[in-house]
Amino acid sequence: MSECGSSGGGGVGFGRIVIARSGGFAGLSLVWDLDIDASSLREEIGSQVTRLPWPSTAADGAEPAHVGPGEAGAGGAGQADRFVYEIESRYGRARLGETELTGEWRLLVDTVRQVAEPQRRTPGAGQ
Repeated sequence: MSECGSSGGGGVGFGRIVIARSGGFAGLSLVWDLDIDASSLREEIGSQVTRLPWPSTAADGAEPAHVGPGEAGAGGAGQADRFVYEIESRYGRARLGETELTGEWRLLVDTVRQVAEPQRRTPGAGQ
């Protein structure tokens, strides 16, 4: 996938990353949508995205694959009053519970949240 990291000169680029956080006590949904190639942290975020173990690409409209250490619904995804993160890029879609968001996944989410403004989404509004 290194060809996706080429910059300028007609290269493919890293594309966008969309991080949706839902759940929590109030049940609010927030979305951070970032054009990686236009970001001041292009190389840092692009490198993080390409290193992650994305699950195989699911068909359009399918639920993102759970990538945490346990079964979906265990270890954080779907627990009461916990956040669930859905992360989408050109490399795949992943779903992690709050307690499963560790290591490289946590670093990516924290970095994107630093540079992209959150947008509030109402439940069921889609993207």
